[in-house]
Amino acid sequence: MRPWPPSAHKRAPTAASVGVIAALVAAVLVRFSTLALDSLWFDEAQTVRLLRMPLGEMLAAVGREESTPPLYYVLARAWTSLFGDSEAGLRSLSALAGVLTVPAGAALARELGSRTAAAACAALVCVSPLLVWYSREARSYALYVLFVTVCLAAFARVMRAPAARAAGARWSFALAGALAIATHWFALAPVLLAAVAIVARDARAVRTLPPPQSGGRLLRIVPVLPLAVAVALAPLLFEQRAHGHTSFIADTALGQRLLQLAKQVLVGFDAPVEPATTLIAGSSCAALVLAALAPTGRLRAHTVPASAHSSVAADGHRPALAVACVTALSACAPVALALVGSDYLLTRNLAWVAIVLAALAACGAARLGRRIGVVLFVVLFAGSASGVAVPLLDPLAQRPDWRGVAELARARLPQDGLLYVAADGVAAVRFYAPRLRVTALGSGSTNADASVAVVMCAEPARKHDPGDRPRVPDPLSLPCLAALGAARTPLAGDIPDEGRPTRSSAPRPYAARWTVAATFERHTFAAVLLRRAGS
Repeated sequence: MRPWPPSAHKRAPTAASVGVIAALVAAVLVRFSTLALDSLWFDEAQTVRLLRMPLGEMLAAVGREESTPPLYYVLARAWTSLFGDSEAGLRSLSALAGVLTVPAGAALARELGSRTAAAACAALVCVSPLLVWYSREARSYALYVLFVTVCLAAFARVMRAPAARAAGARWSFALAGALAIATHWFALAPVLLAAVAIVARDARAVRTLPPPQSGGRLLRIVPVLPLAVAVALAPLLFEQRAHGHTSFIADTALGQRLLQLAKQVLVGFDAPVEPATTLIAGSSCAALVLAALAPTGRLRAHTVPASAHSSVAADGHRPALAVACVTALSACAPVALALVGSDYLLTRNLAWVAIVLAALAACGAARLGRRIGVVLFVVLFAGSASGVAVPLLDPLAQRPDWRGVAELARARLPQDGLLYVAADGVAAVRFYAPRLRVTALGSGSTNADASVAVVMCAEPARKHDPGDRPRVPDPLSLPCLAALGAARTPLAGDIPDEGRPTRSSAPRPYAARWTVAATFERHTFAAVLLRRAGS
């Protein structure tokens, strides 16, 4: 007697399934273990301020002060009521979205190619430097990327399967697309373009759809549902646009931002030997994507023909082309808007493109086989992993260190002292030191309070140009000193900080209202302690 064959649900997991699970575990470790690694910055502090408002005030403030729809803030409000609004509590919602993006990206690659491609895509998404960065930020980007990824995976499924067998995929597409649009305005392009593609496909194959009484008519309407959400949110979009909160984007040349987009999607914001790493990783990614999009007849697949349990889908080429076209048109849309005067092109607004590139690159590696495909995949994986490692290991590659500034001010500034920082650091410093008196330089309050005898000026390391490495400023060159009219004598400039001498500076010609009492140079920020003359 022969034993019964194992049932499908008892089948041993394949190597591809193990690879996806391993990538998921690694994603949990990379994202959740580093939530409090660097300090909050301006945008995250703005999130905290909104979440601490009453619900009605928060929704009104989103229209006045933000440039995204309100879904993330509503979810984050409920999330922080359970887990608190500490650094980890705030960022853990984005970290969870980032972790869930790994299986979502694997599902997209599975629809476009094979199970092997799904495992390879999960590995790339796990170490994508751009996705890891925004998975550790209390903003809407990680959630937006998750919803767009699920939407595109469902879209690929719809493009593969006959309409009668794609009911679940159509509903998934509609729900994920609606949530994506309610999270970020840049989801409008991929979701609506994919909906147009589905409607056009239905129009060509209308005779093969099930009759209306069996639900065919409803299935044809489902992909249009995200459009209803977009129409409902349109007044909010126009209100936010009128406030001009995105006007800073155009301060950087469009060509430079396009180069940044390509580089940051591949290797993140900081990578070792960045030009060479970007070039090598970009060349590998381009070769793999071209292999994924090449006609099947031009490329010999290393796997067996498609079947119920095969590793390559027989009709996977068509959805891959469809997803690639939607991605290309969606990326070109903000460029076209920028050319006509509405400039919103930033890498973070197109972060989901990294998922599509990972899925296509994984499909290309699976099609090329165990030699050149594996080599190109390993090169791309190594370039991405290096972009993740640098911000985790180098504090200068992390977000501005407002936490360190706040800790220093609490330790060295008297209770009645005043801390001057740049405008983008006020909210972040107040998050870490709520009782500290902090104001923005140039806010009109400089020297307004004559009773203040001691002030501190501080500034974190910043990039002077987008391609530069962040640098800590010279304490005696901080703008605060000139604004306050501080005396910078050689004696004051040589005052040691904790036994270490600092750089000296020549005296200023103007009359001194403040004198330098101490200078502080840390690895990630610089500060100066000033005393009012005569006090």
